[in-house]
Amino acid sequence: MSIEKRPPIAPASLAEFLMYEPKSGRFTWRVRRGSTPAGTKAGTISRGNIYIAVGRIQFRAASLAGYLMTGEWRVMDHKDGDRLNLSWSNLIPLKEPSDADKLYLQCFDTPDGWNIVSNLPDEFVDVLRGKLEKFSK
Repeated sequence: MSIEKRPPIAPASLAEFLMYEPKSGRFTWRVRRGSTPAGTKAGTISRGNIYIAVGRIQFRAASLAGYLMTGEWRVMDHKDGDRLNLSWSNLIPLKEPSDADKLYLQCFDTPDGWNIVSNLPDEFVDVLRGKLEKFSK
């Protein structure tokens, strides 16, 4: 899971140019941005999420909503699973990443056999190495 970084701007400053309507979940630009006039709906849909560019960095609109509403940067999730529903009543903060979210496993087939880089328990890696050796014969 990729954790977003906090925008390089305070919530109060962000609210000066970006408006969030908690009931509808709609974001609109308060000021003109390039060729985009004030009052225009903010955000683009990509990979099933709504993203809004702040300082040339794309942020999930759900997390920006949480930032504007609470003043704290938290990655937000959607109660109903609909990532396009940005109404405040539908948003909940994600828990902090657990150790399970930080697990990694990389396997490389080398001339000397399988090289496995992981922070998983050694017993698991040994079993996996054995299965990979059988599979590659």
